[in-house]
Amino acid sequence: MARPAALLLLTFGVPAGLLLAGASWRWLGLGALAWAAAVAVKALAGALVAGASRRAVSSARARAAVWGVWSAACELGAAALAFLAFRPRPTLLDVAGCGAGAGALEIAWVVAVAVYHGAAATAAREGPPDEPDDTDWIVRWSGVLERASTLAGHIGSRGLVWLGLQSWALSPALALALATFALVDGVAGYGVDAGWRWSEPRLCRRFQAFLAATALVELGAFAGGAFIASADP
Repeated sequence: MARPAALLLLTFGVPAGLLLAGASWRWLGLGALAWAAAVAVKALAGALVAGASRRAVSSARARAAVWGVWSAACELGAAALAFLAFRPRPTLLDVAGCGAGAGALEIAWVVAVAVYHGAAATAAREGPPDEPDDTDWIVRWSGVLERASTLAGHIGSRGLVWLGLQSWALSPALALALATFALVDGVAGYGVDAGWRWSEPRLCRRFQAFLAATALVELGAFAGGAFIASADP
């Protein structure tokens, strides 16, 4: 029960904490809606992007990079449109709420899909294709750790997008957001295509460390950029 409770805490506790701190429901909802719209666009045109990349490049890593950039452009582009189109301008807490809304909805979606596939496998009397190694706690908690890092990454990347839209001096934040987001989705996509066994303890630990480190870079850059922006007269 500990892992489902942790996922519930991430899904509802983080957004609730931001709301109590002063973030608005409006920006939390806009973040979730922007994520849903971006995922729809990404899925609808994704086959075309994947097909074009297969024809244009032969390297699996290059194809993963193309997908990572495409994914980042869809999700961060939707967030940028929200920041530009809706008024009043969001506060820093609203920006964090926008990212938390996206991350919380993604967690809910991932859990729903996992529950559905688990029920389907049970009905067919089939086990999951890749049983976790219960001797390693990182493997056991990998789903929760991945969702925590992704949620933090959503907040940090949206924050960097917002920063980059504030002035030319802060515009490099946009490039950093695109690069880190594309890196995460590109590596994950490459791992899926390459058939990585995610429950192998060494691989799992390295991947989780990579996700956590990237999220920390995004959050740290967002916090540092926000401090610089607030100190600029």
